[in-house]
Amino acid sequence: MFSIVQRLLADVGFRIRQLKMTSTSRLDALEMLVAEQQRVIDDLSDGLLRQQKELDRLTARLRASDDRIVELESGLPAPDNEKPPHW
Repeated sequence: MFSIVQRLLADVGFRIRQLKMTSTSRLDALEMLVAEQQRVIDDLSDGLLRQQKELDRLTARLRASDDRIVELESGLPAPDNEKPPHW
């Protein structure tokens, strides 16, 4: 996404220089750039929030699985060090 912002900055800068805009037009162009940057930041923030929720959900499932494994292992008989009868 950083490259998108760089391209937007370069594009707006090029347009401003090429068209020799008035102060009002330049301000409008900058406001459009800021609005686009805000949209990109909001999109990134939403994506990060979704990923964090998924990470939290998966972490909880992993903890539950680990607890279940410990519980199941505690019910198993202790291993014997004897050789099996076919030895």
